[in-house]
This record gives sequence, structure tokens and C-alpha cells, in this order.
Amino acid sequence: MWRRLIIAIAVLGGTAQAADLPPGAVKNLPVLKKAFQTVWPQAPMLHIPAGQVDQESSWNEHATLHTSRELGRGLCQMTITKSFNIYQDAVKYKLLKGWDWKNNPYDPGKQLIFLGYQDRDNFNESKAINAEEQWKIALVRYNAGDGRINARRRYAIAKGLPTDRWTGGLELAHSPMENSILYGATLWKTVNAYPELIFKKAEKYKGHI
Repeated sequence: MWRRLIIAIAVLGGTAQAADLPPGAVKNLPVLKKAFQTVWPQAPMLHIPAGQVDQESSWNEHATLHTSRELGRGLCQMTITKSFNIYQDAVKYKLLKGWDWKNNPYDPGKQLIFLGYQDRDNFNESKAINAEEQWKIALVRYNAGDGRINARRRYAIAKGLPTDRWTGGLELAHSPMENSILYGATLWKTVNAYPELIFKKAEKYKGHI
């Protein structure tokens, strides 16, 4: 989780993305579209999950990041830590019950189905004034957890900030608890960077999915 946040800060400070789609995206955008049509046919703004995959793996099906803290694999960088195994959550969903993830953890179709489930659940939990703001809250929920959004909602209510939007609402509702430094970055800035990054990356997928 925190690795994603730190990467978000680094990429936002980088150069603009190339206009051409990555080869892996050309191959797997239809797989992503099929997964979302199956799991969440009402999903709005399908270029947003495409931006998520771009961020997580650059569309490399066998992307692997192994650190002392975690092991992330595949298009969605499904993660295992000492205390948490995302695959065990994945196989609780109906369409993933038969996934032999121990022998085939990188399966792009299965990974993208799980992303569809995650995004659907996070989006539906993130009530907002419109789909764009709902996606932004859902992305923070995906990246930083339900607890982060719940804490921001409580702080927003206490400070009289809107709770039905990210922009101008929950993005501003960071308490002093989020002033802590994690890997050289202020936590609240790192949390806020993630939806901005995904929306930026997702732009090039408009009209392609």
C-alpha cells in the first residue's frame, strides 16, 4: 500500500507520458473491458481503471516487486506481506473461487476481474456529487484503505468541509495525524497524490476502452 503512495509522488513530478499506448495495454485493454463488463457492467469512466493498471505495472503481465515488506505481482500488483495476502481475499469472489493463484499468480484475466470487484466495491462505498468525485474517493480507498477515508470524513464534519466530494472536500480534511513523514514525504500529500496521478495517467486511455 505505502509503496504505491510513494511511487505516486515520484511519478507526479516526472515528465509527461508518451502519446502511444504501451504494448501491454494494447493487448490487455480488451481483457480489462471484458472483466468490468462481467463484474460491473454499469462502471463509469472505464479509462480510470486503465490508469490504475498503468500505474501499478505499466501493463507488464509479469511485473514483480519484491521488498522486505511485500511481494507484488502482475498487472494489478496483487500483494502478499507477512500479515496479509490479497489473493486470499480474491478467491472469495464468485468468479475467482477456482483460481490456482499459488501456481499462476500473474493470470491477467483473473487479476483484472479482481480489480473490477475492488473498484466496484470501493466506488459504491464512496458516495459523492458526481462520478468523477466518486472515483477519486474510491481510488484513495483502494490505495490507502477505508480507515483513511473514514478518518477524513470525521475531520471534514468537524471542520465544516464537504464530505460528498474529494476536490475541495476530503482532500483538504487531513488532520495533524497526517503530518507524519513516511519515506521522506508528508503522509497527507502522498495520499492526495494518488487520485491525481491516476486521473493524469488515465487521460490517454479515453476512447480506447
